Amino acid sequence: MDVSNRICLITGANSGIGKSVALQFARIGIKVIIACRNEERGKQALREIQEETGNLLTELMIVDLSSMASIRKFSHDFQKKFQRLDLLIHNGANFDHTLNKAVLTEDGFETIFATNYLGPFLMTRLLLPCLFASPHPRLLTVGTKGLNFYPFANINFDDLNFKNSKFTTAKAYYNSKLALLMFTIDFANHFKGRIDAHCIRVTNVAIGNDRLITLPWYLRYMYFIKRQFSITPQQMSKTYITLALSPEIEGLTGLYWDENQKIVNFPSKALNIETRERLWNITENMLEVSFRDVLDH
Repeated sequence: MDVSNRICLITGANSGIGKSVALQFARIGIKVIIACRNEERGKQALREIQEETGNLLTELMIVDLSSMASIRKFSHDFQKKFQRLDLLIHNGANFDHTLNKAVLTEDGFETIFATNYLGPFLMTRLLLPCLFASPHPRLLTVGTKGLNFYPFANINFDDLNFKNSKFTTAKAYYNSKLALLMFTIDFANHFKGRIDAHCIRVTNVAIGNDRLITLPWYLRYMYFIKRQFSITPQQMSKTYITLALSPEIEGLTGLYWDENQKIVNFPSKALNIETRERLWNITENMLEVSFRDVLDH
């Protein structure tokens, strides 16, 4: 397929890596749909992308990844507007340092888990018809190198909402990212030959000042130190671009890629087949969706 004919959906594309990827796609003529929760920031990003690239095909759609109702509406509207989706990039994520206790969504799910894992799971299922309509569809999810240094990440099936265990933003975040890695591996296995699926291991990427304003001084200082050893969103986005567009990896699936476009190992916990199967089944029950009907065809 000609690159300029592709349709790409990127969540969380109003800043950082997602915006950098959207800019690069727009420059080469790809139709990019940036999916954002904050309409004002989304409109600003859309204006900047269109002005910088001249690609007026770029569009903004609003979705709250923590709200399953919002995702259902978004997916319904997307399918009415577009019959095909070539690239689905689950870039949006929540790592809210201001949280000191678990916050539940309107659906009764812990917010970070809902945003980083349940939302992508549901959106992927609902947009499958559009992905199947593409001749060479690809799904990209985003992991984190931080899992290598956070050995406590675990899927606590008895307390996914932190009702009976201590909550920290880091614990919730890394648990959700571990779940997303498990989903990616299983999705790749289920849809091998139909949809290529890969996960990107994001390393230490410099965070924009606008995202640090709400943090206490000591966390701002920590990020200032980390920034000295960080790569830029533009550098990290190279892996996104390669996995999204390279014809050389067509047919490959279920792999984990670092910032140098090199294949790396998934964390050992993500490879546990029994845990992955249990997580998949529980997630389907939580969201009241099923992949079974499409897997049987």
